[in-house]
Amino acid sequence: MEQGKFGERPAVPEAGALPPPPPATQGGGPGAGPTGTPAPQVVYQVVQAQPANGMAVAGLVLGILGVLIPFLGILGLIFGAVGLSKANQGASGKGMAIAGVVLGIVGTLVTIAVLASSS
Repeated sequence: MEQGKFGERPAVPEAGALPPPPPATQGGGPGAGPTGTPAPQVVYQVVQAQPANGMAVAGLVLGILGVLIPFLGILGLIFGAVGLSKANQGASGKGMAIAGVVLGIVGTLVTIAVLASSS
């Protein structure tokens, strides 16, 4: 291939012209690398998503709100317990469900303390 002068356009191959074949390798064959060793195989792994656990999310949210708003802690405790049951059956969100149960208990205790102090 000739190198043109600065500013000249490179030569364009004619329509229908094929590029030169790649250089032959030793011990070649399809899929062989430059040293004759086979190319590495690509393996794909399919990861199946776990089903969502809306009860665990609801338990966590209601547990957080239950610390601030009276009576929501009880709902956080209930939803967290149901979410924990689903998580033990294979659904995701076990940590969120546990946090919902704990925060639901704390929110319930805060509600009881507020009611007891107002009497």
